[in-house]
Amino acid sequence: MNKTNIKQHLRRAFVALAAVGALLALPLADASPGEASGTVDGCATVLPDVSYRGNLEIDTGPITQTFTGTFTGTWIATEMDEIPPHGEDIAHLSGVFTGTVDGSPIGTAVFTGTGIGTPGRMSLQVIVGQGTGGLAGLHANLTYGVPTFFCDPSTPCPPPCLFEVIANYAGLYQFGP
Repeated sequence: MNKTNIKQHLRRAFVALAAVGALLALPLADASPGEASGTVDGCATVLPDVSYRGNLEIDTGPITQTFTGTFTGTWIATEMDEIPPHGEDIAHLSGVFTGTVDGSPIGTAVFTGTGIGTPGRMSLQVIVGQGTGGLAGLHANLTYGVPTFFCDPSTPCPPPCLFEVIANYAGLYQFGP
């Protein structure tokens, strides 16, 4: 082969590789949101630490939430509940989810949630981001529905839970940059 043929051959190979690389990147850059749905089972196995700010009770403790459905895995979180003498419980949760989304490879992501609830009623919004591994580039917004099961120390839970809430979740997720 002469120099001209080698250069042409290398140029064609480079153009072909660039085209393949561009095609592989397109689905990630233009990935449309997917719909998420499933069930979440939150279980607290230790009593929360209790403190007071005026007449507001503050309960803080660990909780494990197990997801099935589009999201499959476990969210290990810290939950802080603000409980007024009469009214709705305001919950704040944050922690790390380890698992998969819609069959993705396993990874981790930061979940942060805020909601309002009373026994038998709940509204919780969860924001998902900062994914690693198979969840790199994951962004999601999930909403928990009305609990299908609720128990606390006044209505004994199945062991090992002291508090447990089972609910359906729904929302949108997307993998992107």
